[in-house]
Amino acid sequence: MTNAFCDAVCTVPPSPEWSRLELDGTPENVRVLTWRSGINDPSKPVGIVLTATTTKWITIPPKQLLDFLREDASRRKWDILPDGGPMVEMVHIAKGQDVGNTISLLQTTALDSEQNGMLILQETSIDASRAMLVYVPIDFAAICTW
Repeated sequence: MTNAFCDAVCTVPPSPEWSRLELDGTPENVRVLTWRSGINDPSKPVGIVLTATTTKWITIPPKQLLDFLREDASRRKWDILPDGGPMVEMVHIAKGQDVGNTISLLQTTALDSEQNGMLILQETSIDASRAMLVYVPIDFAAICTW
C-alpha cells in the first residue's frame, strides 16, 4: 500500500498538480491531488482518487513520531476518521524484522449503537531515510460492486 501511494503521488499522468486546500482554519501547507483511476487500467476500479498531504518539520526521531501516530490513545489527537471514538486493531501483520513495519486492520468503535464503525487498512514502514503511515478507509459497498 505504501508503494502504491508513492507511485500514485509521483507518477500521475501527465504530471501531478498539487493544489492548496483553501478552507477556513486549514493550515497553508495542506495540499490535495485528484486524478481519475481505472480509465486505461482495467485492473483498477474506475473513479476519482483524492490524496491529501501536509508536511511539518518536527525535531524528534522518526520512530518516535511513527509510534505516536499509530498509538491508539494518541490517534484521536490527529485523525478525523474515527470521529473522536476509539479504534481497535483487529489484525496486525509484521513486515520484516523492524516492529515499525506492519500492516493493520483497524475498526473504529461506533459512538452510538446504530452504527457499525468503519474499517481502516493501515501500513506503517520505517527505514533509515523515512517513516510513513499510509491508511485508507475500506468501503465494502464499493468493493462488492467492483
